Amino acid sequence: MKLTLTTLAISVVACLTMENATVAAAATLSADDRKFIISTAQAGMTEVKLGEIAKQKVKSDAAREFAESMMADHKRANARLRAIAEKKGVELPTTFDGEHQALVDKFIAMDKTGFERFYANQIVADQRKLLASLEIQSGKGDIDLQKFSKETIPAIKNHLRMAEKLNAL
Repeated sequence: MKLTLTTLAISVVACLTMENATVAAAATLSADDRKFIISTAQAGMTEVKLGEIAKQKVKSDAAREFAESMMADHKRANARLRAIAEKKGVELPTTFDGEHQALVDKFIAMDKTGFERFYANQIVADQRKLLASLEIQSGKGDIDLQKFSKETIPAIKNHLRMAEKLNAL
């Protein structure tokens, strides 16, 4: 019985210590770092959803392959960002904010005519915005977010090149 109570006490202390560490990690993030996490999560969720919609509406194999590549890369980046957010005690959004929901709704409402060009144009704009944010974050703020940004930049540059090429077709 005494051993069980000791084990229980140790377990409670360990849990409280881990919880305090998470709270401390969250407290050390700047407002800019928190904003980066949330906005990057929104962008990543949106790119995956737009890729799903595009796969159903595009006509060319090149556009379909591009959508699949975008989805795969953003799912991987989203998972990495989720792990950082959990470590830092930041709760990620599970639904789109108004701006991103409006974009998703616009994609859903579009018919297949002209969809590929619109998709490519939108991805070019989105990836430029995301790339600028990642480049800024790669040189400032939380070290884990800097590392995430530096590791994600090559994929985003590749998406941008692919979208521009798709747009030129």
